[in-house]
Amino acid sequence: MKYILAIAVLFGMLFLPTTGVKAQQDEKPRAYDAGACGRTEFVALHITVSDKEVSLLIFSPGPHIVKKLDEPLVYKFDKKDRDGSHYSFTDGLDKEEIVIKEDKEGFDGYMKLNDQKGAKFYGFKADGEKLEENAFTLYQMCLQYQDEVNSQ
Repeated sequence: MKYILAIAVLFGMLFLPTTGVKAQQDEKPRAYDAGACGRTEFVALHITVSDKEVSLLIFSPGPHIVKKLDEPLVYKFDKKDRDGSHYSFTDGLDKEEIVIKEDKEGFDGYMKLNDQKGAKFYGFKADGEKLEENAFTLYQMCLQYQDEVNSQ
């Protein structure tokens, strides 16, 4: 019996760490073109999402303007609850948070600043090559959202 237990422990030491590392290496970030829509503001973004972080890579603050960030803005995973996955970034005294729920086509969620819910945050799968074009669609979605909020 001792030998069987020793073999089981050795098997676990040899193979379990390897499979855990492989699972982490296999995770490929999911890419989206996204819209951040406030009551009167809008910005389009290209982001990647993984279980560990959300990275903001490219943004479009207005028509025909697309800028790549010199370094991605990275929000680290905090927790998951009924609202979705929470990712945060702290800049000085301000804590920014992104909360998203992903599905097959994209995601829906919101952004927070210092625990105050702010902009609606949403997006669809994309490689970032057509952010300028997709920004128009995202903006139309924002206008629809703003109309709904302002009519309440």
